[in-house]
Amino acid sequence: MIRGKLGPALEQARLDAGFSRAQFARELNLSITLLEAIESESWTELPAGLERPLTRQVAARLGIDPSEFPDSWEAIPGAAGSDTPDPRREWMERAVMGLLSAGSVGLLLWLVIPGPRIRAGASTGPKTLPSPVHAPVPAAPPDQPYPVIGELIPEAPRNEDGILVTIRALDATQASLESEAGRNARVVQVSEPWRFRVKGPFVITLENAGVVKLEVGGRLIPHGQSVGEAWTGRFGPEGQWIPRGAPEVPAKASAPETDPVGEEGGRP
Repeated sequence: MIRGKLGPALEQARLDAGFSRAQFARELNLSITLLEAIESESWTELPAGLERPLTRQVAARLGIDPSEFPDSWEAIPGAAGSDTPDPRREWMERAVMGLLSAGSVGLLLWLVIPGPRIRAGASTGPKTLPSPVHAPVPAAPPDQPYPVIGELIPEAPRNEDGILVTIRALDATQASLESEAGRNARVVQVSEPWRFRVKGPFVITLENAGVVKLEVGGRLIPHGQSVGEAWTGRFGPEGQWIPRGAPEVPAKASAPETDPVGEEGGRP
């Protein structure tokens, strides 16, 4: 063992014990920079006031008495009276270092762990607003017999204003309605179902029917289409679904015509 200087003696003792500098620094909870400064006796690179305590900590672990190297020991900054270890001071120093280490670890965990949750929360999209189905129905203008498509309406499947139609989508898709009142189309959003009432026969077209749930007059329409497939459905004046190829359902049955000749039959 080198007996001339304390720093080289500590380094040689560490190597004899089979420790690399990184392993030994980790065991003592020191940085490699501080351990290297002690072994090279670069005392100015150590924290002020901790030169001797840190050197004493390294020497105690390696079983070396720093006082056996008086030249190096006296060159370390610090009063001579501080050579005698103070148990309370050492305990406080270790407690402070432990708290700083625990705080650093806690801060690192707080910064790393919530990251995926924050990103996941940012990608969830807008919150679904409460359904306005129970809101009162605004009065229709005098020249309009029933509410405009898309207005807030009651939930009765059928009433004097027409058949209730509800289109809900699992993904944004284009939907359109053709009726006696004309054509209306819109993009149905996930959080915004399309509800309306319609009178008379009508036709509904869905661009991506596989993601759409369609209810007409309180009945679910099993259109059977898959995602990406379009669908067009015809409905009668009472909201009945007319399968493809079936004849049109008349809105009203025509009254039988009277035969004026028959009415007069039997008369001379």
